[in-house]
Amino acid sequence: MAWLPPAPPGGIWAARGSGRESLLPWSCFCRTSSGPPNGFVKGQFTLCTNLFAVPLWIAGLLTFLFIPRYRMLAWMYMVPFAIFFFSKGRDYYTAGAYPMLMAMGAATCERWLGAMTAWSRRTLEAVFFAGLGAYGAFVIAGWIPLAPSGPLRDFALQHSSDLREEIGWDEMVRTVAQIRDSLTPEQQAHLAITTGNYGEYGALDILGPAYGLPEPTGTTNSEWLRGYPSQPITTIIALGIRPEEADQIFTNCRVAGHNGNSEGIHNEELDYHPYIFVCGPPRKPMSVVWKEHQDFG
Repeated sequence: MAWLPPAPPGGIWAARGSGRESLLPWSCFCRTSSGPPNGFVKGQFTLCTNLFAVPLWIAGLLTFLFIPRYRMLAWMYMVPFAIFFFSKGRDYYTAGAYPMLMAMGAATCERWLGAMTAWSRRTLEAVFFAGLGAYGAFVIAGWIPLAPSGPLRDFALQHSSDLREEIGWDEMVRTVAQIRDSLTPEQQAHLAITTGNYGEYGALDILGPAYGLPEPTGTTNSEWLRGYPSQPITTIIALGIRPEEADQIFTNCRVAGHNGNSEGIHNEELDYHPYIFVCGPPRKPMSVVWKEHQDFG
C-alpha cells in the first residue's frame, strides 16, 4: 500500500537502537495531539483541501470505493485515515491523499456535468470556481505572510499560529547570550543550555554560534538522541519550562531573563514559556534525568 513505503527506513533506523530510542520514530509517526479526534476530522475539510473542493474529493472517494478495479485506492485513503483518527494524529497527516481523490472526483464530476443542461452546468461551474477562489484567497491571506506590515500582516498573524511562532527567536537567542555573559568565567566554563521544545532548540542551534553559545541540549523528538554534554555541568540556562519544573529538575534556580518579543505578539514562548532560568546542576545524575525526560512534540 502506498502509505507504507516510509515505514521500512524508519523500522531499520529503529532496529539499530534499543529501549526507548527504538520507540521514537513510531511515537512521532503517530504523534498524539492534545485536541479531540473531531479536530482531526475538521482539518480534512478546512486545512487539507479547499472547502469548496470537498464535494470533489468526496466524489473521488466514492468512485474509488464503488468501482472494484479502483477499490484498493479507497482503502489506501481510509485505512490511514482511521489509524490517524483513533491515535489522535495531526489533521495534515492525510494531506497527501487528496490530490488522488480530487483527480478522480474531477473525472467523475465531468461526466455528471455532461448530463446537465447548459444553463445548469454553467451555473454550477460559476458557483464552484467563485467559491474555490474566494476561500483560497481567504486562506492565503490568513496563513501566508503577504505583507511585512499593515492590515494584511495583522490579518495573517491573527489567524495563523505558525506565523506567530516565527517571531522572537533572534531576541530569545540574544537574551540567552546576555545571560551567559553575566555569568562568572567558572560558570561559563561548565555551562549547558537546555530547551523545552524544538523551536527553542532550532533557534539556538542555528543562531547561537554567532554569539558563541554552546550547542543546546534538548529532550524533544530526535534531540533526545543527540545526548547530553559529557563534561561536568555546574550551571544551566534553562528555557521552555515552568518554575515548578525548573525547581523539580535542577537546583538553585532563579529567573535570569524573560522570553518574548518586542512586538508583543502572543505566541507559545510569550504566553507559556516566559521565563529563562539560571540553575545549578540537576538534582539527579544526568543519565537518570535523560531517561525520565524524553518528550514528543
